[in-house]
Amino acid sequence: MTSIIKVDQIQNAAGVSGLTIDSSGIVKTGGNNPQFFATLSVAQGNLVDQTNNDILFDTVSQVGSGFSTSTGKFTCPVSGVYLFCANLYAYFARQAELALFKNGTKIVRSVAPVVTSDVNPNGASLSTIITCAANDVIHLQGFADTGGSNWTIYHANGSTHFSGYMIG
Repeated sequence: MTSIIKVDQIQNAAGVSGLTIDSSGIVKTGGNNPQFFATLSVAQGNLVDQTNNDILFDTVSQVGSGFSTSTGKFTCPVSGVYLFCANLYAYFARQAELALFKNGTKIVRSVAPVVTSDVNPNGASLSTIITCAANDVIHLQGFADTGGSNWTIYHANGSTHFSGYMIG
């Protein structure tokens, strides 16, 4: 026997909508899923050639409070599946690498090809979907090969950014 439940909205006991189904059948969450978009307000410069550097995002728009602008890291407030996307915009680099870490372990990285001289800018982007437990910590590191000089993580217009969204 098949059961049919006809509702347009599902709410919690406090009356907060968690799920809405519109007239065409599209399911929408209440917009309260943990999510963030983080950028740099200033360049992160004078970084040593061929060393990994935590990217210290200090400007954030978020739902919830999982992203810390003092550390540049996201702490998952609840268990779930998350989508993370990021871009690194590197100056004075002939190669750039961007890596995403979960609890200190590298999960995914993106490497731009080596060019014969420094290119302004050089960069790397990544996106990944990972399962996280509550209190898992997600952060990014940038790396650049400059051929011996220091390099800079550029900031203007959100060019270096990090975003995350709990998808389920």
